[in-house]
Amino acid sequence: MITPERTLYHPLPIGADFIRKNVFELIIGGLAGDPLSIFCNKTNIVLPKTATIDVPWISGIMRVAGRISSGYELNVSFIVGQKGAKNSVSQDALQRLYTWRNDVFDHDTGKINLASNYKKEANLLIYDVTSEQLVYDFKIEGLWPHSIQDMQFAVEDAGVLELQAVFAADKIQMENVSSY
Repeated sequence: MITPERTLYHPLPIGADFIRKNVFELIIGGLAGDPLSIFCNKTNIVLPKTATIDVPWISGIMRVAGRISSGYELNVSFIVGQKGAKNSVSQDALQRLYTWRNDVFDHDTGKINLASNYKKEANLLIYDVTSEQLVYDFKIEGLWPHSIQDMQFAVEDAGVLELQAVFAADKIQMENVSSY
């Protein structure tokens, strides 16, 4: 039992820690094959901004919510890897992402596909410091890649290929996760 004196100096449980920004995973479902796990080194969730409307009220101004001025976006940065040997990593994130992007707009025919065919669901999972206990689960609906960064190759650059992609989304909402 935690005594009131202990909570004064230790407001968090002994096993608790601050949420780290480097323990997360993006899983995209609904694509051909297994769900796509993009092992990102950076992810940025862009939440909509609500416009404010100033309404004159008596001798002042009252502010109320207006329309949303921008939509949801998810910006990811990831290092490109190849398919591994048998019983190893079996995903080529670049190939699957490129194929998905081409499902949105067919460059050969100029056809824009139906949204129901390219919008997918995903989960951005945030773990505790141990990488084992799920702390937050952001459910993403209507996700699709609207841009993939240009790829630059150079003979003098021996670094790894890192790409950025921007995804549009209809909704990003935090799901309830049981607390530990």
